[in-house]
Amino acid sequence: MRERSSQSDQASGGSETSSGRPIPVRAMMGSSVPAQPMADEASSKVIRVEDEEWIARAIGSAQSGTAPDCGAPLLLVVFSRVQEPEVYLREAVGVGESLADLSHHALEHLFDGSRPYRQLDGSSGHANPAGPAAGPDSSHTD
Repeated sequence: MRERSSQSDQASGGSETSSGRPIPVRAMMGSSVPAQPMADEASSKVIRVEDEEWIARAIGSAQSGTAPDCGAPLLLVVFSRVQEPEVYLREAVGVGESLADLSHHALEHLFDGSRPYRQLDGSSGHANPAGPAAGPDSSHTD
């Protein structure tokens, strides 16, 4: 059972907006600049799903808890085809501080539960499902 944050928690950086809606994880990650791999990442990992190879990259991180309980570290992972590594097609959130924390099996599981990649709308902080995919060729769809 989830407890609602008190107004003082919300005023001091709680996890809900004034409308009572949760703050999107993407908004907590900061910039509206197109997603880039995290600078401290070892780079990427290649996984095989069915008969296709995919590149997994971490592009953001956050903590799931609040000040008294910092919770679990969360990692935003994007997936692109090996043939087009700069075009992000899928995304998922996993538990870990870096891509190195996730095994190939864990990444395959994340891919199975992933959704189409959505570019952040800089004005609202919400994902824009109608927006173009990142990268030079945005004509790909899933």
